[in-house]
Amino acid sequence: MVKKIIGTPTENNEFMIERIKSVHLDEQFRYKNRYFIDHIYEDIKTGDIVLDCGKCSRHFFQKIRDKASLLETLDVFDFGPYPDILCDLCQPLEDTEIRGRYDRIICLAVMEHCYDPFAAARNLFYMLKEGGTLYGYVPWLFRYHAPDKLNFQDYMRFSRDSLAYIFRDASELTLYPMHGPLTAALHQVIPAKLSKKLDERPKLAAWLDRQISNPQWAQQCSGYAFVARKQGA
Repeated sequence: MVKKIIGTPTENNEFMIERIKSVHLDEQFRYKNRYFIDHIYEDIKTGDIVLDCGKCSRHFFQKIRDKASLLETLDVFDFGPYPDILCDLCQPLEDTEIRGRYDRIICLAVMEHCYDPFAAARNLFYMLKEGGTLYGYVPWLFRYHAPDKLNFQDYMRFSRDSLAYIFRDASELTLYPMHGPLTAALHQVIPAKLSKKLDERPKLAAWLDRQISNPQWAQQCSGYAFVARKQGA
């Protein structure tokens, strides 16, 4: 029997293996997940044009606004004075005014609420300048967290391998695992208020995870912060 080959499965698989190997894993924030926003703030340069998706920088919003030459916001809901841009990240963007507009884009805990994260990633890169930087956070081993009224929805979870593909056009992709396997497991079963308290006690989370620490378990985390850089001109 002649074996049928449809498409280029071998080549595609080899491409993904090499792409995944190229992703850099950095564990400096593994037990300090609340400090990643400090890293973003320090990375932003005076004079940068910055987009904050969902106003996710929270208590750092004003600090970033003071540092950047311009800080704009984006959301799918119109709350009056907020946001500056009303946009569904999953729909095609053809507005030339925002193509390559931003030096930095911040998108923390947003992409799991996008029904098409592949399109969202393309649009985020569409809005970045050449050489620009996207900062994000996405959950991996984490509980479902949409509200009962479904004001927003919870669609996706992201492994290292999926992020390698979603951001395959990034010239550089660094992932920062958050928490270890034990804390990730606790996030699944304890109430949200207790889960938040656990996040606020990084020393306790670090102690718990180190009880079963294993170098092979870098993928067993509650989520990934990430930095994706767009190829420069």
